Amino acid sequence: MRFRWQARILILLLILLTWAALIMFSIKPAGSVNYIKMFTGPIAQAFRATESYNLCDFESQSDLHDWYSSFADFSISGKYAASGKASCEVKFHRFSNIEEDAGDFPNIRIENYILGPKGIRDWSMYDFFKANFYNPGSTDINLIIKVKDARSRALERIFTIKSMERICYTLDFDEIGELLDLKNIVYLNFFTRHLEREIVFFIDNVRLEKGSICYPGRRLDKTFLDFVS
Repeated sequence: MRFRWQARILILLLILLTWAALIMFSIKPAGSVNYIKMFTGPIAQAFRATESYNLCDFESQSDLHDWYSSFADFSISGKYAASGKASCEVKFHRFSNIEEDAGDFPNIRIENYILGPKGIRDWSMYDFFKANFYNPGSTDINLIIKVKDARSRALERIFTIKSMERICYTLDFDEIGELLDLKNIVYLNFFTRHLEREIVFFIDNVRLEKGSICYPGRRLDKTFLDFVS
């Protein structure tokens, strides 16, 4: 009698393991298509991990070596980290009309025309560019992101970081894939124009991601994004 109960338990475990395998690999056996789609689809989507490539996480001084600036200072800070224990504190200096006429702006940038940002030029294998920002000031900050490919084609987008707000800025490659050669990205810049006072903000976890955040039916970043195109 005890052996029969053990055999039944073993069979039940095998059935559960089989269904777990179907969920993870999205296999649809004949006669079970509707049940798989109804019950296992969202679960499989939720557990599908997001692949990412970190361009800069600002955890040590060595992370600053690829970055340059104009009319700005930047340094590693232990405040407001979105990933790890540190972030990058950026100060944009007051900017006059004379300096603007010279064609430069307060900015922090990566410009490695040989290898691309952090040695990777091919962004086409990913779906999003993302970076986390925090504005500790009492007024909103307007920043512009500029991305350039090896053929000097450039894309600019402006976004706002409201006072005391954390955001995850997201650039969707589906929206810009025809404007840039995503296989040959060589330049990344964050800057602003018409700056009449010094501003301070924090940036962290600059990265490329494949897929969306592990949550069925939503991209959580869009909730926190204040994006103006």
